[in-house]
Amino acid sequence: MSTNTHPTQPTNTQPSAAAPAAQPVDEPLKNWAFPFTPLDSKLDASDPMTYMKALASAEDGFFPLGASGMLHGGIHFDQNTAKLLNQDEGVRAIADGEVVAYRLDSAYPEQVYRDGRHAYYSTSFVLIRHKLALPPLPTRAAASTSQGQTAAQPASGSQGASAPQAASSAQPGSTPAAQPPKQAAPDETLTFFSLYMHLTDYATYQAAQTKEGVTGIDTKKLNLASMPYWQGDRYYRVGDKAQDKQAVPKRQKPTPAPSPAYDPLGAFIEDNYTVPPSPVDDEPPPPPPVVGLRICITPNGKMIGVLPKGAELIASDNETHPGWVKIKSLKSGQPVAAMVGKTVDAHAPWSWVPLAGLDLVVDPQPRDTVVVLKNPYPVKAGDIVGEPGHYLRYTDAKVIKGATVRSLAHLEVFAGQELKAFIDKSRQRATEARNAEHQAKDGRDLPGAKTLMEVSPGALLVTSIPECDQKVQPPAGGLKLAPVAPARGCRWILVQPQEKKTSGGHHPHVTFKNVGTKIWVDAKLANTTTADLILGWTNFPLSLSKVKGPGADFREVFRRTDLDKLGADNIALDENGTRWWNITLASKDGSQRQGWVCEKDHPLARMCGPWDWPGFELVDNTGFKPVEMLKRYLYATDQYLPGESKSDFEPSALAVNAGELIVKLENAVDSNHDGKVTAQELRHAQETPWIAEAVSHLIVRSETEWGGGLGKWEEVSPLMKKLLWLWQAEIDRIGKLQWWEKAASIQAFPKDAKPWHLHPIALVGNFTTCTSHPVITIKGEPVELQFLLKSNGVPINDQDYASAAAELGCEPRAIKAVAKTETGSSGPYFRPGQDLASEDDPVPAILFERHLFHRETQGRYDQSHPRISDPTQGGYGLKKIQYEKLMEAYELDPEAALRSASWGRFQILGSNSSAAGFESVNDYVEAVSESEANQLRAFTSFIKSDPVLHSAIVSKNWHAFAIRYNGKKQNGYDTRIAANYNELG
Repeated sequence: MSTNTHPTQPTNTQPSAAAPAAQPVDEPLKNWAFPFTPLDSKLDASDPMTYMKALASAEDGFFPLGASGMLHGGIHFDQNTAKLLNQDEGVRAIADGEVVAYRLDSAYPEQVYRDGRHAYYSTSFVLIRHKLALPPLPTRAAASTSQGQTAAQPASGSQGASAPQAASSAQPGSTPAAQPPKQAAPDETLTFFSLYMHLTDYATYQAAQTKEGVTGIDTKKLNLASMPYWQGDRYYRVGDKAQDKQAVPKRQKPTPAPSPAYDPLGAFIEDNYTVPPSPVDDEPPPPPPVVGLRICITPNGKMIGVLPKGAELIASDNETHPGWVKIKSLKSGQPVAAMVGKTVDAHAPWSWVPLAGLDLVVDPQPRDTVVVLKNPYPVKAGDIVGEPGHYLRYTDAKVIKGATVRSLAHLEVFAGQELKAFIDKSRQRATEARNAEHQAKDGRDLPGAKTLMEVSPGALLVTSIPECDQKVQPPAGGLKLAPVAPARGCRWILVQPQEKKTSGGHHPHVTFKNVGTKIWVDAKLANTTTADLILGWTNFPLSLSKVKGPGADFREVFRRTDLDKLGADNIALDENGTRWWNITLASKDGSQRQGWVCEKDHPLARMCGPWDWPGFELVDNTGFKPVEMLKRYLYATDQYLPGESKSDFEPSALAVNAGELIVKLENAVDSNHDGKVTAQELRHAQETPWIAEAVSHLIVRSETEWGGGLGKWEEVSPLMKKLLWLWQAEIDRIGKLQWWEKAASIQAFPKDAKPWHLHPIALVGNFTTCTSHPVITIKGEPVELQFLLKSNGVPINDQDYASAAAELGCEPRAIKAVAKTETGSSGPYFRPGQDLASEDDPVPAILFERHLFHRETQGRYDQSHPRISDPTQGGYGLKKIQYEKLMEAYELDPEAALRSASWGRFQILGSNSSAAGFESVNDYVEAVSESEANQLRAFTSFIKSDPVLHSAIVSKNWHAFAIRYNGKKQNGYDTRIAANYNELG
């Protein structure tokens, strides 16, 4: 921690837990994740447009029309999107759920064309079932007192600041005790499915495990661990994450050199002609220590050996302990002793090893067929469920086998016929919740949440600010403009002008007297004293009576998190606490319109939430067959073969163009209204927010390409003429890709092959906006931390470290050493299920300093709150109570509390926020909570602000760095950082 002495981050004494299990089958999902994270850590990983812009670079596979004009129910991620997204890490589950079926190719199937070309492709997929349940209407008894309650209060308001200290409500990996949620009624739940298609074949997994090359794939870049949902024999391999080492015995002291008078021949005779032992210096050095996984006699117990990397074991299935496995037998490799040169303990082959250092290995059986799991495998949002595979089109194929590769993953989300009724009831529930003015106790799942601003077509904005109607000339001594109400980060503020008065002689007493009436002024003038002419307004400068046209041309939905990032000049708060934002809207002519929108009572604009499904529209396109969609496409693009006439295609084209889907797409995309909406127009539309919004929020019902037989595709054959041979080959491939009918036995699977298709990015984006602030459990109650932002979930990478090092002129390894020393055990965020309750959101790792809070508050709370305010350093406690103490302090003095904690990966104190490059401690904690990248930027600014630290990290003078960064009583900090630096090398 910077510039303050303290022990390292408190260590949780509980044993390391295994990854928390996903929710049971009957529990609705709570978490969402986008399928990949952005490569650029500076991008907003929570913004759907980050992914829509990436999809705009894809070669094909757009939603809801494919390259040939036919319906396409999913989206494609290929080698172009891989330039913007972390696709090497694998595709992630988009929500909590359970794997219900999969297919794994032994090797990529091969399509051989008549002209000798070869095209490899993947039929591998994984199917995940999800359950979405409407949150119940909160009862008045459970409702909180007001929308604007203090951020530090539990949502129920039942715990006061002086509540006695209690143990944390959740042990790592557990959920705090609470009332079980009321089971949702059948018509208040929706079962939907996510499909991850064209995944990697098993041969690629095998090649990665044996370090053999696969054409076109760098297996070192892929996260090619066996998928845990595969069926078959299972065992573990000691992987690269295992970094335990044998201890090295201390060498004996060298034999003293003989005196000059020493007579070796005489000594030899005196010792009865016996050769003396060799000097210690002549003993060969011990072999290097074996690196692998520690073996313990009991979980977290004494280390009795090391299992080398690459060793394989079968775990006992009847003895379990969170985070540990007991060795049942060894498939390969043998343990070595805990110390070099010693004999291995006899119990080592049957003792305990930590799960974190093991890679699961599965020999998947069966392969090349659809496997419906008897026991679905639970997954959490963000879990890796597969790797993008290959899919070559005819145009990509070559005569030479393996000459071309084309990475591809198809992601699709679909639901059955109950979707429409569920959305209708969801919207009704959200409206009822707002009309009742209820506030749910748990900020995670509020049906009437107002996390989105929806601006409908025709909405008018306030586009001008009235002239000032107040002019106040201060007296010679000036006037202080005292805020009447807090309005941090806003454009205007209501102030009371005050004149300074001084009375008394040797001990003057200063008071302030109100002068005139309250006025609205520029917020920058708050708490200032000025003798200049003061310009202001009698009433709040914005009014809904001042809206002007033209109105909005498109429906646009803004996230509250984005609105709150517009900056003080574009945010306003009136006397009633109602917020206004200065937003930018698009117009049909390509220009932009700017003006103010109000969160309350603004015609054609409203604050809403995910359960309103804002902007989503359902379109049934099952009345049109693939052949009719293709005819429309050929008609729109004038792609006729010799002998064909436009009139041959016109009836189908006009009918499809008059359908609801094309009409809606035309309104959104086709600015010249010529009816020629194509996949390429949809591709470019994804780059423009308001158009991407309209297209991605269409929910389209159509027959799936993964089932329904081949009849609908055979109907296209007459159009192919001389290319019929090529089309027949594609029909053959389509047949091998289909799987729908084989999944019919899955519970809640759609009964017919005409489901509703949802854009995956739009769906995830809608439900990740439930709250912009993280929610954690404190003393058994969920608390929304309104002074923090949700983490974007993007880790910093080697390039980020390299950029920061270049800015500082030091080695990237030096920065990594500081990070590892500060938060090596926990990382930049406290983790749900380990440091926090399992359902909590990640929050920055912190350490609350009671002696700093004492100093910040002049000891006012030492007697009433000794746990959080004390002149002596110490009393840190475990990680799980750090936020409990912070919130107790926050209720007493918010700014002092934030200044008294160290934050994030580099543990920079809140009181050092200015040196870290921020105007206030509030700005600092918001930034470090939002991303690891911001934590690294804060560290870089902090080091640059201090010449001593800057010089020390450049020269690797760890002692000087430790004293400056961690205080004079640095408690071996320099030794630890030096050791970490060496280890990272």
